[in-house]
Amino acid sequence: EKYGLYEAECASAMMSNFIVFPFSRPCGESIEPLNRAFQSGLKYGKLHFALSSLGMTCPMLLLTKPLSQSEKRMREIVSTQIQLLESGIHKYWSQGFWQQTLNLMGSSDHMVELIGEAMQEDEGYISCIPDPMAFANFYLRKLELSCYFGCHHLALKYVKLLECDDHVASLQRVCPLIVSKHCFGGITYLAEAKCVKTRYYQRKAKKDLKSLSKLVDKGCIDAKPFYLVLKARFTAFQKKDVDSIRMDFDNAIT
Repeated sequence: EKYGLYEAECASAMMSNFIVFPFSRPCGESIEPLNRAFQSGLKYGKLHFALSSLGMTCPMLLLTKPLSQSEKRMREIVSTQIQLLESGIHKYWSQGFWQQTLNLMGSSDHMVELIGEAMQEDEGYISCIPDPMAFANFYLRKLELSCYFGCHHLALKYVKLLECDDHVASLQRVCPLIVSKHCFGGITYLAEAKCVKTRYYQRKAKKDLKSLSKLVDKGCIDAKPFYLVLKARFTAFQKKDVDSIRMDFDNAIT
C-alpha cells in the first residue's frame, strides 16, 4: 500500500496467510484474508496466485469447520478453479481435501481411496500431480483416512512415503499439514510398535511427539490439540495407570 504495489497484494497475502501466520495464530483466521487475496488476484490479473489462495483455504476449512460446511465450500472452490482455468494445476491440491471430506461424511463408497464425486484416484490422475507439495498432500490425505478408518497397514505405507526428503521439506512449511503429519504419523508408529514389539517405531513416534511439543512451545496454537492427542496415545501405549490415561484423553478432547 505504501508504494502503490497493489498487484503484489495477492502474492504477499497468500504467502503470509498460508505459510507465516498459521504458526502463530489459529489457522481459521487466515481463511478470510486468503479469500480476499483471491479477489485481489482476479482484479489485477494474477490468476495463478488467486486460484492458489483459494485452494489454500481447504486445509484450514477441514481443520476448523464442520464437515458439511467444509464440503460445501470445497465444492465451490474446485468448481471455481476449474471454471477459471480448467487445465490448471490448482485443482490437484483442492480435490484431495474435498474427496477426503466426502469420505469422512460417508458420501463415498470408499473409505481410504480418494474416489468419488470430487476425484478419481488412479495412475493417470496421480501422474498429473504437479509438484512435491501437492504430492505430499495427496499422501497425507491417504494417511489421515487410513488412521480414521483403522487401516493400519495402509497408514504405515503412507507415513513411510511421506518420509521422502522432498515431501518432508514441503510439509514443514505449512502448519496444518506438518502438525497432521506428526500426529497421525506418531499414532501409526505407536500402532506398529505394538505389533512388532521393538523400540524402533516407539522412538519414531516419540520423535513426532517432540516435534509437536516444539511447535507448541514456539506458539503454534493449532499444534496443541494434535500434541495432546498423541500424548494421550503415548500414555496409553506405556500402560500407565488408568487415571493418567483418562486425564490425558480428557485434556485432548477439551
